[in-house]
Amino acid sequence: MGSPKLYFDSAEEMRECAMAWQRRLCLNDWIIRVDFASTSEMKLEGSAGECEPDFVNRWATIRILRKEDLKDPSVYIAIQPMELVLIHELLHCRFMQFEDEERSIEMMTYSTAAHQLLNDVTRALYMAKYGLDAGWFIVDGGCKDEAV
Repeated sequence: MGSPKLYFDSAEEMRECAMAWQRRLCLNDWIIRVDFASTSEMKLEGSAGECEPDFVNRWATIRILRKEDLKDPSVYIAIQPMELVLIHELLHCRFMQFEDEERSIEMMTYSTAAHQLLNDVTRALYMAKYGLDAGWFIVDGGCKDEAV
């Protein structure tokens, strides 16, 4: 199982991790390409990862921001390991999102709720793999509730 760590050491390690999570999430019938990307290659500004799923063909491209392009971990309020980002992006292959050009309040609410659910499931899977509790994610200096 190993210990959780913040960064992948190589693209090969990231792809092996992606294949393991692909099996865990029952995405074996999907063709998923996973690569590191620079800030300029990311389509979603300010994102640590992104997924472009094709639900009809069951394939997806996932980009994870390179370690060099990530912000210093101390500026975040919560720890966000690359594996956690990867799990979240893989889950996009399970949760179809609808794009609305007008971005109605209903669609913005749905999108926010869907991402909250993805994040909750992602953290739960990661915690289960490594035997962690939710307090592990809180950056030192935060208000930790030991009962969490």
